[in-house]
Amino acid sequence: MFESSQDIANEREVIDDCCKRWLCEARKLPSPPYKMDWLLYTAEWFCAFAEVKCRTERYDPYLIGLHKFEDLTRMAKCTRLKALIVVRWPVVGTFWVNVTDGDHDGVQWIEDKRMRENADKEPCIALALTRFKSVGTNPLQNINMAWSR
Repeated sequence: MFESSQDIANEREVIDDCCKRWLCEARKLPSPPYKMDWLLYTAEWFCAFAEVKCRTERYDPYLIGLHKFEDLTRMAKCTRLKALIVVRWPVVGTFWVNVTDGDHDGVQWIEDKRMRENADKEPCIALALTRFKSVGTNPLQNINMAWSR
C-alpha cells in the first residue's frame, strides 16, 4: 500500500518521540529490500528493528500483515536484535510490543474495505492489546546488543 507524505511525517513524529524517550536514534531502512521501517541504535550499538504504525481506530486484537510480522521476526532472529511494533492510537497515545520471539495470538484473514487491491486482503497476525506497553517504558534497557557500530 502506498504511503502518503502525511503518513511518513506521522511515522517520523512517532519514532522521534520514541528515540527521545529511549535514548537512541533511528535510521529509516530502504524499501525495498526491507519491509520493516526503522533500525534503532545508540552511539555504540544497533538495538532493534521497529515497525511503526499510526492508526485512526483501536481494535483488539491489533492486526499486522503476516508478511510484515514474518520479515520483522526473521530479521530479529538473524541479527539477534529486538523486533518491535510501535503503534500510535488517537486519544490513548503510543504503545509498543516486543515480537522478537514470534509469539502472537493467532492468525486472521482481513479485508480492508477502503482498498480495492487484492494486496489489501491478507492473513494477519493478531496481537492482544494487553501485550502492548506504554512508550514511556523503554524496551531497549538491559538488552544484549548484537552489533557494534
